[in-house]
Amino acid sequence: MTEKTYKENYKKNYLTRVIFEVKFPPILGLRSGDDLYVSTFQKMIVDKFPYSEIKKGEEITLNIPPSQITGEREKITSWLFKDDAIPKKIVTLDYNKIVLLYNKEHYTTFSDFLETIELIFDALGEYPVRKVEYVGMRYINQIDENKNLEDLIDEKLHITSGFVDQDDILKYMHSLVFKKEDYMINFNFGYPNPMPKKEFVLDYICSYKESTDIDDVSNIAKKMNKIIKECFEKSILNGLREIMDKGGK
Repeated sequence: MTEKTYKENYKKNYLTRVIFEVKFPPILGLRSGDDLYVSTFQKMIVDKFPYSEIKKGEEITLNIPPSQITGEREKITSWLFKDDAIPKKIVTLDYNKIVLLYNKEHYTTFSDFLETIELIFDALGEYPVRKVEYVGMRYINQIDENKNLEDLIDEKLHITSGFVDQDDILKYMHSLVFKKEDYMINFNFGYPNPMPKKEFVLDYICSYKESTDIDDVSNIAKKMNKIIKECFEKSILNGLREIMDKGGK
């Protein structure tokens, strides 16, 4: 069977957040909150992320023995690296994970996003991280076109079987969790909150939970993007594709 192909990039998108997260075994130097331990990482990404911020917090570990529940508090440090004083793109480095966030209207193409992923993982290679324990990618779309959803979104995602009038719906959310090969997909869709301006959400979370070499992260990211792209294209109709292809005009 021939694999269906989709347009790689549209002139307009509805992405409000794009997130890439990787978890790995604890890095002791980062766990101790040593700022000097971060200096090499920061130098390697400073051209793209010249602004930085340190956040202090606490992590609580619960112990649940047969008799009573006890908790242990540990001070932790997070380092945030930003592209601007009012950030559009943020890298958050913790002792056991790293997160890349693109905010609304600043995700353009996957190739640009992947280039940033590879940059921060080249920098992470300065630490003794050889394996990763979790990889996750999330694309949140909020579609706010003032048009009939029947022309934009596949009816299987928004039909209410005439139970109530479409205009009277205030909140309508569904969650679908399924597997595709070794990847888990959590797909949330609908109207998340009562609001005057209705926005239909298409929220895709793709995760890979097997231990794997850090060198494989780039290929995993490519596969996740492909899976989410296919899910998105199955969710929408040509009416929305035309709007995106014209840049929203």
